[in-house]
Amino acid sequence: MRRVIILLALMILATGLLRAQPQRLGVGLTFSTPTRFNGAKTGNPGLNLKTWVQLDKRNTLFLVPSVSVFNPLDVNKTSHVTTTYLLHGDLDVHYNFFHDKTVKVIALAGVNYSHIISRNELLFTPPEPVTDEEHFAVGGNLGAGLEMRMGPLWDFHVTGKYVFSDIKAFVIQVHAVYYFHSRGKGYRR
Repeated sequence: MRRVIILLALMILATGLLRAQPQRLGVGLTFSTPTRFNGAKTGNPGLNLKTWVQLDKRNTLFLVPSVSVFNPLDVNKTSHVTTTYLLHGDLDVHYNFFHDKTVKVIALAGVNYSHIISRNELLFTPPEPVTDEEHFAVGGNLGAGLEMRMGPLWDFHVTGKYVFSDIKAFVIQVHAVYYFHSRGKGYRR
């Protein structure tokens, strides 16, 4: 699990350093459809961190790496407690296809890495053996979202996407986004 988190953090850092400094940083919550795994479901919400790297001069195309770590869900059984952890890593391309004053509508597509870990804590020895399990999946995602300007340095984002992989999920993300440099009057077209 540590290796996966370190790998995703390095991925975000590497893409952020492509332009010496990322344009903005978003922190928020991720809500996903629960996935059944090893007799339990994954928990909600997840904490998400993402950054935007500008790819064009018109400020419409961005490379957006993100990582979500979901709240572990405990399921109490008679003989054991199963705790399920879920981790999502995304590398998306965002395209701003509509912009009206303080609202932007975006389309997004990208790749997704999902990792589920299930740990069992025995309360007493069950008649059937209980094991820890782990599964990861790589897939794609497709979605859309809204970016709403809240101030010269702050935005509010809402996105929804569907993840196509072994671990299928519909994911909604809500973010507060901080810009490292003020957009000034150039934000309005």
